Amino acid sequence: MSDNVARRQQNRAEEKRAEEKYVQHEDPVQQQAAGMAATPTPVPAAAAAPAPDMVTQLQQLADLKAQGVLTEVEFENAKAKLLNRL
Repeated sequence: MSDNVARRQQNRAEEKRAEEKYVQHEDPVQQQAAGMAATPTPVPAAAAAPAPDMVTQLQQLADLKAQGVLTEVEFENAKAKLLNRL
């Protein structure tokens, strides 16, 4: 009788492994439809508004230019470098 129990347990384990293997190979669209997607797609931050520290840095550059510490060319190069980080 214990052989029957062991055999049933083994069969159930094999069925479970086969089912897990099938789920891993399902089409991603089907997984999403079934609510099985691993993680939701993150929403990117709005790129329209620059970060506050970017605005602060641009203001500091403008102040340095106004004080005569930076030339027009140095200011434009530094500004372009900051804006390229976006």
